[in-house]
Amino acid sequence: MEDAIIGVVTIAAVLLFFLFQRTKTKRYKLPPGPKALPVIGNLHQLQNLNPQQFFYGWAKKYGPIFSYKIGSKTMVVISSAELTKELLKTQDVNFSDRPLHRGQEFMSYGRRDMAFHHYTPYYRDIRKMGMNHLFSPTRVATFKHVREEEARRMMDKVGMAADNSKAVDISELMLTFTNSVVCRQAFGKKYNEDGEEMKRFIKILYGSQSVFGKIFFSDFFPFTGYVLDDLTRITAYMKECFERQDTYLQEIVDETLDPYSVKPETESMIDLLMEIYRDQPFASKFTLENVKAVVLVQIKKKKTLFI
Repeated sequence: MEDAIIGVVTIAAVLLFFLFQRTKTKRYKLPPGPKALPVIGNLHQLQNLNPQQFFYGWAKKYGPIFSYKIGSKTMVVISSAELTKELLKTQDVNFSDRPLHRGQEFMSYGRRDMAFHHYTPYYRDIRKMGMNHLFSPTRVATFKHVREEEARRMMDKVGMAADNSKAVDISELMLTFTNSVVCRQAFGKKYNEDGEEMKRFIKILYGSQSVFGKIFFSDFFPFTGYVLDDLTRITAYMKECFERQDTYLQEIVDETLDPYSVKPETESMIDLLMEIYRDQPFASKFTLENVKAVVLVQIKKKKTLFI
C-alpha cells in the first residue's frame, strides 16, 4: 500500500512540475506538428526503424517544416531545399549553436573542440586555425604518401586473396585502412593492424563514438536530474569510455612533449596542436584539454569521411 501511495505522489509531483514549467516558459509560435502528450511529448509515436520514411510521412501531413517534442525539448524538422539553404547559408550564424547533449559535452572536455562548441570568439579562432593549418591544401598534401602507402597495402591484400581464390571482406579492409591512416596522420603512429595497440585504439574510438550517439534522459527530462542516467548505467558507461579515451590521449600528449621521444618524419596533427599550445596565439587560453578535444573530434571526422 505504501508503494502505491509513493507512486501516486511521485506521478502527481512530476505532472505539477510540468504544468508549472509550462506557465513559466515563454511561448513561441511553432510550426505545425503532431499533438504531444504531457511529460513524454511525442516519444510514443517515434519509430526506430527507417526514421527518414517516418519523418517523410509527417512532412507530407504537416508541411516542409514541422515540430514535435521529446520530453521537454522541441524539435523542428525541415524537408525542402529552399528551407535548407535558408538555414545553412543565409541564417547560418543564427543556427550555429549546438543543442545540449550530456555525452558530447563530457567527452569533448566541456565543448572545447571544433564540432560541438557554440559560436563564440574561441570557436571562430579554432575554426580559422583548422582551415589555415590542420586542413589546408598544403597540410593535406603532406600526408599523400601515407594514404598511398596504406592504399597499396590494402590492394596487395586484395591481390593475395584473388590469387588464392579467397573471399574479401571489403568492410574489414576499409576499416583497417581508415584506422591506419588516422593513426599516422593524427599521432604519427604506425600500429600493427592486428596488434594490441591498434585493438586498443579501435576500442577507444568506438566507445567514444557510441557515447556521442547515445540518448541521455537528462537531456530530454531535465527535471529527473541524472537519476535515470545513473539507473540505466549510461553515466557509468560514459565515464568508463572517457577514462580510456583520456588516458590514451594523455599518453600521446606526454610523448609529444618528451624531447627524447622519436618524432615522425612528417609532422602530425598532434604535433601542430602542441605548437599552438606552446605559442598561445588565441585570445582565450589553449590548454591541453583543448588539444585533446580538437584532435579527438577531428579523428572522428576523418574516420567518417574515409568510411
